[in-house]
Amino acid sequence: MATKKRAEELNKNVKRLFWVRFLVNTKLVYALISLFFEARGLTKQEIFLAFAVGTLTVFLMEVPSSYAADHWGRKKTILLATILLSVQSLVYSVAHGFWPIVVGVVCNGLAVAIMSGTFEAMSVDSLHEMGANDDRVADELAQLSSAFHWPKAISYPVVVLGAWVFATYFVEDHVFYTFALFDAAGALTAWWLASKLIEPDYQRDLEGDIPLSPIPAMRVIIGGAVHTYRSNPVLLRIMINTQLIFTPLLVVMLTNHQYFEDLGFTKVSLGVGGALYGTVVAVTQKNTKRLMTLMAVRNIVNVLNKISLLSLTVWTCLAWNHTSPMGQYVCFIVACISVICRFPYVTALNNRHFNGYNRATCNSFASLVSNFARVGFLVGMSFLAAAHFEWILLIVVFCCACAVIFFPLRAQDEASPLA
Repeated sequence: MATKKRAEELNKNVKRLFWVRFLVNTKLVYALISLFFEARGLTKQEIFLAFAVGTLTVFLMEVPSSYAADHWGRKKTILLATILLSVQSLVYSVAHGFWPIVVGVVCNGLAVAIMSGTFEAMSVDSLHEMGANDDRVADELAQLSSAFHWPKAISYPVVVLGAWVFATYFVEDHVFYTFALFDAAGALTAWWLASKLIEPDYQRDLEGDIPLSPIPAMRVIIGGAVHTYRSNPVLLRIMINTQLIFTPLLVVMLTNHQYFEDLGFTKVSLGVGGALYGTVVAVTQKNTKRLMTLMAVRNIVNVLNKISLLSLTVWTCLAWNHTSPMGQYVCFIVACISVICRFPYVTALNNRHFNGYNRATCNSFASLVSNFARVGFLVGMSFLAAAHFEWILLIVVFCCACAVIFFPLRAQDEASPLA
């Protein structure tokens, strides 16, 4: 248990992590990212391939970067991520064409890989050192997750207003340069705030110290993470459930803008929808503690999965019949809200089974599988993109149905073996 003074500093860690995550996710360019790529001269197929390159970068660096967080320190890796995001935004401010865009995408992929699991690991380990219980950890993880979505509620209206101002009074194309520079400033501010974090004692549950040499350290950290998953069927089931629901829908979330624009939606209406989605998710995650008093965590996840499946099924039926564009968009927003709201609950369940000394690496193993699957989806769907978006939706519905029917979360998935 931490001393009173250290506990106060660790509590500041939790609050600062929220704001660091908030700042690095205030990406105005990413509000309408596929339209930004299109404005930079990329075809629909190149847009899918650019996303695939970014996802492949995350996939390749997922475990090495988390190993660095466990061995080198969470604080240092977060600082590195903020620098990479600053570089990415500066590249986007001048890039035009496929390969310059890919440079920015790779920088973003490296930053995402570094941050994947590291924020959660640092927050959980800070809370554990303070003596927080499972409910407090789940609630704080939900607040941390909401820091990913509050920026969406803010950035979409700003993007829409900025696009209108530039189109009316300035050169419309310059709006993207301005947004990219704003994103770079946000990332640099996040770097300053991250420099004030303190490292929690995440190696306290390890007998002895992690070796200083890289190879022996890898055996301890990565080997321990592999053993955690191989020896725990609960983690495997949670992982499969998550990837079947989240990965296919994320592809749709990245690439939906052109589809809805073809249906007659303007950038303003897409911006309003994005702001609504971000606000609802953030407010829902802000009330996690209240939801957990109504039902068990696993039941919340299962209900959200069913809502995703239902809304995607209705959207797919409407899309195949080429009817009700507004109904399709509402179904899309509902599916996005439900699938993202489940994230802090799943993260809390996973972290009940992880040790502190390799928590970031364990968190990243699930992301590793997700990114591997996502690369396949993006490459495969790049060939469907020019034809029928409806086929993509059909594949997404099939994957979600498999998760709901064959891999629902069960009572034993809530057990905390490390308690």
